[in-house]
Amino acid sequence: MRPAASRTPRFGGRWPSWTCWTTSKPTGGRVTVHYHLTSPLCPSPFASDIGREVRRRVEELSGVERCTVVIQDHFIAEEIARQVNEEPVAAAWL
Repeated sequence: MRPAASRTPRFGGRWPSWTCWTTSKPTGGRVTVHYHLTSPLCPSPFASDIGREVRRRVEELSGVERCTVVIQDHFIAEEIARQVNEEPVAAAWL
């Protein structure tokens, strides 16, 4: 699974250029995406936004019922994962 590039309003860059996917594991209609950011100290609002965007885009794919996002190597990874996975998916940034 390759992420579609998207311009971010904060940086004007493409988020896949500063986010690294480690694995994507589909099981039936459920997908778990493991990723890490280029910095373990990435500000939590950005890290959460990226996780939400990953989840939203994966859940838009045909056949995907639910996406669980797992952030790795971040200083508050568990808190970010909880926010990203428990909250309803909001509208896109764009």
